[in-house]
Amino acid sequence: MTLILKNFFGKGGSNLVYVNPIDSNKCIKVLQNKKRKKIYRFKKEIKFYKKNKNKFNLYKHFPICYNLIKTDKGIGICYELIKNDTGDISINIENFIKLYGKTDELIYHYKVFINWLIKNKIYIGDGNMRNILVQIKNNRIERLVLIEGFNNHQYIFINKYFQSVKSYLKRKNLYNL
Repeated sequence: MTLILKNFFGKGGSNLVYVNPIDSNKCIKVLQNKKRKKIYRFKKEIKFYKKNKNKFNLYKHFPICYNLIKTDKGIGICYELIKNDTGDISINIENFIKLYGKTDELIYHYKVFINWLIKNKIYIGDGNMRNILVQIKNNRIERLVLIEGFNNHQYIFINKYFQSVKSYLKRKNLYNL
């Protein structure tokens, strides 16, 4: 069965994201340019999830990854759609800061998030604030969720190269959020 994707809501560097037409609590990420046939990127993401889901609480800061799925826009990958308890799709840190500023609560959760990545030796490709969602429950930040940038070919191995990561985060103005 081929899913017809209609409810577009997000765009990344090379992806378009749609609400899953069968389950509104899931989303489907497809490549913007079907001709590139870079499905290996999605296969790398699934491999990452399979390899790491039992090592630590992966879904503390990552969306649940379901499977590859055939759509009218090409092959896509199905994920948990990160929503607030109001039912709204969660916004990224960049937009959160524009709306509310760098709140103490955001800074606290960002530090928890970075320390979790370091503790679990999780590779990240970049610290782009558009790739991290802020999930709200009961008018409080529940968690930060990395939705992109962990399958980048320019990985940073956080544990082994912590000092260079620290300086990288400082250069990108992410360390002292």
